[in-house]
Amino acid sequence: MNKIQYIFFLLATVFCYGQITFVPLIEDKVYKVNQKFLLTFILEVNSEHFGDQSSIKLPDFSKFERLGSGSEKNTLILENLAVNQIIFQQVLSPKISGKVKIGSALITVNGKIYKTEPFDIMVEEADKVATINTPTKIKNDLYLNLEIADKEVYQNQPTVAVLKAYSSNINNFRKVNNVRLPMQDNVEFSTIKTQKSDIDLNKAALSSQILAVFLVFPEESGSVKVESASASFSKIAKKILSNGVKLNVKNLPVNAPKDFKNAVGDFKIDFAKNNEDKIEINKPINVRLTISGKGNFNNIQLPIIKDSELYEVFQPRVRKDIHANEKGVNGKIVADYIIIPKKTGPLSILTESFSYFNPEEKKYIDLGSQSIDLDVRSQKEILAERTPLEIVNAYSNNVLETVDNPVLETKTLKLKQNSHINWYTSLLNFILFCAIIGLLLLINNFKKNKKKKTSKNVRINTFSAPITNIGISDSELQNAFGYLKRMLREKNYAEIFTTIKNIDLNFRNAYNTSVDDNFATILENAKGSKIAEEYRTLFQKIEMERFAPIKLEDQLEELVNSTIIFFTKIAK
Repeated sequence: MNKIQYIFFLLATVFCYGQITFVPLIEDKVYKVNQKFLLTFILEVNSEHFGDQSSIKLPDFSKFERLGSGSEKNTLILENLAVNQIIFQQVLSPKISGKVKIGSALITVNGKIYKTEPFDIMVEEADKVATINTPTKIKNDLYLNLEIADKEVYQNQPTVAVLKAYSSNINNFRKVNNVRLPMQDNVEFSTIKTQKSDIDLNKAALSSQILAVFLVFPEESGSVKVESASASFSKIAKKILSNGVKLNVKNLPVNAPKDFKNAVGDFKIDFAKNNEDKIEINKPINVRLTISGKGNFNNIQLPIIKDSELYEVFQPRVRKDIHANEKGVNGKIVADYIIIPKKTGPLSILTESFSYFNPEEKKYIDLGSQSIDLDVRSQKEILAERTPLEIVNAYSNNVLETVDNPVLETKTLKLKQNSHINWYTSLLNFILFCAIIGLLLLINNFKKNKKKKTSKNVRINTFSAPITNIGISDSELQNAFGYLKRMLREKNYAEIFTTIKNIDLNFRNAYNTSVDDNFATILENAKGSKIAEEYRTLFQKIEMERFAPIKLEDQLEELVNSTIIFFTKIAK
């Protein structure tokens, strides 16, 4: 019968051109308590009229136990007409006998609500040989009890639930296992612990043992029932159920701020930049948004950074560090952003406002919008502001990156504490310091003279073979690129960026330019504007990944491949 009905609705869809069909299908109309059956909802519509679609809102299944669910999307071609078909399925098991109504399912397609027709099924008493026990008490005098102390809470406010087993025979407790929390659309659960506690012996009454402790988050107001938890008993896997508990969930106050997004608890927000260096235009910086405290972290919505023409913002990398205990859910959510300033001068990075409801104080708290004030400079301004010591350090670093450095064995020296100043030692230290500064200046002068000699080779210590300044050979390039790939396989991410910098330095030397010169401009004159723009885009991505607090292997692999493709292109 159900197959004929299914074909009928398919043909109805074909001939109605664009008329949406949403129907329930069921195998039979008579079942027994605890008997599994499949309930299917089918949505069908002409593909020309298939647009925005909401998630399905299922009917009330409080009189059933939900054992599983699934969905599937298909496209059927009937008489040159494409029909989209979405199938929603639920595996249910009746908990009570008698006439039981299955209500309407709702779905919104293209802004219009569609619902199925409700129908009734007959549920008979279970056979006496059934292995599932209802009600919760079973022979050998063991039963489960779900206990919630605070039954009056606000929407999204957690309350602690304890699942206990009671029995007069302590041997029964070791037979209880496979504790499972209920599955509900209007309640969210967060497990605190599932390890069994010590048995609480009571000779005068029943002994007890805690099986699980968890948090309950009611997501709607009114009278909300927390469904039964379940467990297995003995080796033959008899299933036992706990009682259900009704909660009185209070509505949140109506004077909520406009930016309130269901955050309930007690939170703090922090917004700061990780880079302590000078901010340069078109160079990425890291900013971090952190929300910490206690509350409903599982469904909280973070305030996002506002878009602006003055800067470019990328999708954050979000990580959670939350812990559940008897007092609630504590921890923090951290969102790491990468920002690229597009304008020099003062710049403010703003977030959306964030507010939450504090159930202890019974009021909304608005933390407002967070901001970071930056002073963005151009590369020339930053170079002009460098102190003499910074200039010397910069030249020293460039020299150290392009020459082989011997590995020196280090030893720990123990110095005796001396209460007076040794003027002789201080004089020697001063002379040594002056000698080092003089040596660095000589190295600087040597480097300037070396740039005038374009035929001289530069050795890169990270490769097994050097790359020459002029006429970089294919073998030298393949040697460098092979080293890049090996560092990627070994997950030596720091060495990847060092190697890319060395490759860039050798190509700069090949074009007789220094580190401080704008290499993109040189490439534009030599290779054209398209190559120059590719260079700018590539090194913008390199800087973003270099400063990213979390390194992702797939993104670094893409970066290495892009680097190899680009430098192979400009080497021709």
